[in-house]
Amino acid sequence: MNFLRRLEQFLERTRQQILETLLTNAELVQSLLGLARLALLALILVMFILLGAELFEDFGQINAAGRAQMIQQTNPFFRDVPLWILALVVFVIDPHTIRYTVAPLLAIVIIVMRGAAFVADVYNIPWRDALRYLLASLFAVGYPQLTIDGGEMRPRDRKTNLLDHIGGPGYALIQPGNAVLFRWLRRPSRVSIASSYFMSPFERFGLIVNLDEQHGHVEEVSTLTRDGIRLRLQDIHFRYQILPAVRNGRPVRRSLQDPFPVSEEAIENMANNLSVTEDGLDSWRKAVQRVTVGAIVDYINAHTLDFLTAPREKEQDPRQRIQEELFSAGSRRALANLGAELLWVDLGHFDIQEEAVDRKRLDLWAASLRGEADAERAIGEAKTLAYQELGRAEAQAELIVSISRALEDIDLTEKNPSRLRKLLLVRAAQVLDAMAQDGSGVVE
Repeated sequence: MNFLRRLEQFLERTRQQILETLLTNAELVQSLLGLARLALLALILVMFILLGAELFEDFGQINAAGRAQMIQQTNPFFRDVPLWILALVVFVIDPHTIRYTVAPLLAIVIIVMRGAAFVADVYNIPWRDALRYLLASLFAVGYPQLTIDGGEMRPRDRKTNLLDHIGGPGYALIQPGNAVLFRWLRRPSRVSIASSYFMSPFERFGLIVNLDEQHGHVEEVSTLTRDGIRLRLQDIHFRYQILPAVRNGRPVRRSLQDPFPVSEEAIENMANNLSVTEDGLDSWRKAVQRVTVGAIVDYINAHTLDFLTAPREKEQDPRQRIQEELFSAGSRRALANLGAELLWVDLGHFDIQEEAVDRKRLDLWAASLRGEADAERAIGEAKTLAYQELGRAEAQAELIVSISRALEDIDLTEKNPSRLRKLLLVRAAQVLDAMAQDGSGVVE
């Protein structure tokens, strides 16, 4: 019982391994199916030979067993071949029997040719390419190949590449620095990075990605400010890349073993979250550009022209604010939905699109500056007049004080008024003369 149980477990493990190998190795499955179809074709031909020989030929005349025995005796290469196999081969290739394969072979050739014509008509490709695809699909021979490099398909000499027009089976040779999302008709199949990938029948290219840092450039964008003035943004540059893989909550850094640690989920988001416009499906580059430029335009729409071009408050930098908006959590989430990460942005320069608005705005600034200058000038003139009056008053006060000091030694009780008047005049004249020589005062 233990032996039977172990045998059963061994057979179950073997079955699971075989199933897992078949499910994960599409190339092996297609090769086995191609061999099975070839074997079935050979079996059909042998059946026609046997049926024709049974109905119309004399087995004794063919004598396949005797001829096979004679071949073994005369040719040492066939001595180890079982006699019944050698007799069957002799029977099949005998001219009297092989002729019965002409009709089925002709029918098979016609079917394959008509099938190739149908494929050529459906996919609008040359008939020879359609025949090559049909033979590769049926018998696993002559698989087409397509090289992926620089984020693009690079077919070889053929103008029509079957993998691009129809899909698998075939080999996609993915060069380093590239990634491809393959898909079935209704769902993605697998993401492959820098490898030789075997495409199953009807498996197609969903998205081809260049894993290097990408550069975006927008020459001109026109939008409105909050106060309704049309503004033109020119020469916007930005760099971005595919979201890196995350391990233990941190982005994986590049290394020699893994030079492009990209996230497969990011590549799937790139393919699944693209918009469809009237011109068809947007490319990933256009989608990232739309999100980046959209964030800039939204910020401009929410602010006035004066704030954007001439902020009045100190330490206000509108360009820095726009940069912060581009790297905010909301913008990061919008780009992450496309599998992208923004690295750097140059906002270019802003230009007022309507010249009349620019002139009026300049006149308004000039009038404001003139008003401020006139006010400052009036204040200065008023201060000058006030200082002049103040100086004049101080000079007069100083004159009076000096005269009073000069008259301190004069006896004002003297009976001779004429002499007293002369003394007063002499003292006042001396004070004025001294002040004029010192330049300490001006009396008008």
